[in-house]
Amino acid sequence: MKTPKTQERPTKLPGISIVIAARNESSNLRANLIKILTQDYPTFEVIVIDDHSTDETGSILATYAHSHAHFKHGVSPAGIHGKKVAMTTGIQMASFEWILTTDADCRPATEQWLGSMVHHLGTNKLLLGYGPNTKTPGFLNAFSRFETTMTAIQYFSWALAGRPYMGVGRNLMYHKSLFDRANGFKSHMDLKSGDDDLFVQDVAQEKTTGICLDSSSFMYSATQETWQDFYRQKARHISTSTRYQSIHKIGLTAFATAQMFFYPAFIAGCLMEQSLILWCIFFGTLVTKLLVFIPLSKKLDVHELFYAFPFFDMAYSLYLWALVPKVIGRNPIEWKSSGSTFRTSAQNKQPNSSS
Repeated sequence: MKTPKTQERPTKLPGISIVIAARNESSNLRANLIKILTQDYPTFEVIVIDDHSTDETGSILATYAHSHAHFKHGVSPAGIHGKKVAMTTGIQMASFEWILTTDADCRPATEQWLGSMVHHLGTNKLLLGYGPNTKTPGFLNAFSRFETTMTAIQYFSWALAGRPYMGVGRNLMYHKSLFDRANGFKSHMDLKSGDDDLFVQDVAQEKTTGICLDSSSFMYSATQETWQDFYRQKARHISTSTRYQSIHKIGLTAFATAQMFFYPAFIAGCLMEQSLILWCIFFGTLVTKLLVFIPLSKKLDVHELFYAFPFFDMAYSLYLWALVPKVIGRNPIEWKSSGSTFRTSAQNKQPNSSS
């Protein structure tokens, strides 16, 4: 992957509104919110919207509101649940034209996270940041970090090729005019997921989309604690792929298919006594993958994983096979409100903060 050229830092830094949706996130807010509130940047605000939490989220937000003048908090409309509703509420409350989204369970790598994202924005209106997993002991964590890296390589590569198809909501910056033009999340409001990838599909353009791979701009999040939770999370993420543009569906399907059949084809060929040719192809392909992965693993903070790359690559193939039933089912996870219809246009009346 070619590293994007560093943009010249604007002489006048724009004001930034950081928007976070939170539902029962009291422990994460205690641990992470202060890291976001104390960013080394001149003009910004942090907006957290409580999505009808039943824990201490509300009281924690009220406490921060009293101690930080650049902090706002609010609640989702009564009877209407969902992250997209909460995010829309937060964006409508924003005082600035630039929006930076993240999640309550995320922690910025440094105090320069916000400044680095702005620095790499340049003339773009949409910036894709990186959200790696925090390193902890155990194979689940190691594999999750590998999978996150493989996903990032794909969406960053597509963006550099002029065909952006997704970003991650825990580190995504865009101009509010893009949100207005797409009428918010209206086109996919019926799905739980999609506030990042489907939104990027709606608004991304080749000449207005940039990427940021500066390590100081990384936004770290914890991995799932069990394999079941990990699988459920990934299944929810791929539920939105049915609404991707055709070119992205074809390209991503081709990549996944090649990955899934790489090892079975090698084993089958060896059983048919075509071992010499297949061993050459096998090692040639593996070496090519390593030549791509090694430099990127350093840039994306998973450098220690390349020592066991063949093992993780094989596990990644099995992981893709495990997702096949979810892909074939093609039943996007829907979101239904229990209240009245929520208007997503940013031109709606701005709700009052409860701070």
